[in-house]
Amino acid sequence: MDIKIIIKSMGSAFFIPFIINDVVIPLIVLGVKLNGSEYNVDQSVYMTTQMFTPFLASLWIYLHLTKYIDVKGNENYYIKNRSKLSEVLKLYVVYIATNTIFFVWYSSINKKYILEWLHIIIMSFVFVAAAYFFSYLFRSISLALIPSFLYLIATITELNPTFSKISFYEYDGMTDNQLFSKYILFVIIAIFLMGIGNILNKNFREYNL
Repeated sequence: MDIKIIIKSMGSAFFIPFIINDVVIPLIVLGVKLNGSEYNVDQSVYMTTQMFTPFLASLWIYLHLTKYIDVKGNENYYIKNRSKLSEVLKLYVVYIATNTIFFVWYSSINKKYILEWLHIIIMSFVFVAAAYFFSYLFRSISLALIPSFLYLIATITELNPTFSKISFYEYDGMTDNQLFSKYILFVIIAIFLMGIGNILNKNFREYNL
């Protein structure tokens, strides 16, 4: 399916990530930059982007997959092509491209934010893969949202100290060592979820007549 059709089908909800990532977060960072220290700017970038940007990447996936899973007559969307993986990946690429602009600005403030952008790219991919996998595993968009949302909350709030090993929230940003150890594993997990999600997608036969 053409990306323009995909975007149009999501309606006004498509713009929610733009409002948060491209308006709210930059205004927060700008306000802190004008009135706070370098440390405060670091924390505002890390906190806001890690809290919202990866999870919002999955929002587009949930919105797009709704018509394939929850809507009446969904069987009509599987006639031409059963797998929706290519559409999911198109949305991920568009999401990353449209959110790169403000990270260019953040990087002009401090070069270390380039590494943080790689962190966000990886975790956005993880959330997108999880959205695809859980949507077809549970065969319900509302149920599929729950694991991703709980993971986000547990990561941000650090409800359990032992959870830090699989948490993606980094107070001081991602380091080089973490990129080539911890986050490579995240990429592998995401690819695995994407692959299993595609198998579940191809075998999906639950139609809403």
